Amino acid sequence: MVKRLPLICQQIIGSLGTRQCYICDQESNELVCDYCLHDTDFAHFPVPGMDLLELEFISKRLLSINYNNLRAIAYHHGILASLINQLKFSQKPLVADILGTFFETYVLHRLSQLEALPEALMPMPISSWRFMQRQYNQSWLLAKAINRYHKIPIIQPVIRHRHTKQQSRLSREQRLANTNDAFSLREPIKVQHIGIVEDVITTGASMYNLCECIRSHTPDIKISVWCMAVTKVE
Repeated sequence: MVKRLPLICQQIIGSLGTRQCYICDQESNELVCDYCLHDTDFAHFPVPGMDLLELEFISKRLLSINYNNLRAIAYHHGILASLINQLKFSQKPLVADILGTFFETYVLHRLSQLEALPEALMPMPISSWRFMQRQYNQSWLLAKAINRYHKIPIIQPVIRHRHTKQQSRLSREQRLANTNDAFSLREPIKVQHIGIVEDVITTGASMYNLCECIRSHTPDIKISVWCMAVTKVE
């Protein structure tokens, strides 16, 4: 059974006077038509929803791993990369609902039948400077999109108190140093399993430092990382 996008998305489409799929531009009452929802050509992993830390060619290129599992829709390539770039750099927050729908379809629908989901979701924090520039935290919008399907509470116990350089412009070694001591806990984390929501992971430097902050206060917490894409390194 195909899951429909939230009513608010349908209302937005109606208010814009358009009935087209965002992906293929064909006539559709949904933001993403049924065809695109199930047949969009992603650079898939061997098994949808699998723990990517089990794949050595992915785990070995991550700078450090201090979380329990990593899941993503596909590689940061093609239409998926285009959607993420639109969300991050082109002021198109509605794209978060599209990515959230794909994440549900290709990852969470299967995962929710195999294991317990996190008790809470935490978006990757961004600095106040980045928020002013972008006018939203894209990871927060992604968490909200996922929440509409599984009603997992969203919390933000960690803040990014220091603005850092854009990671995509740095070398592997510079990335880890760039986000070192950039995060701080502002309130206790009262769950035993948390899911961190991120748009894309390349080396995992920001994720490592965020998890270090969390584990310095709650060392036994289970941390699941949910991102929309993982950068493919040839």
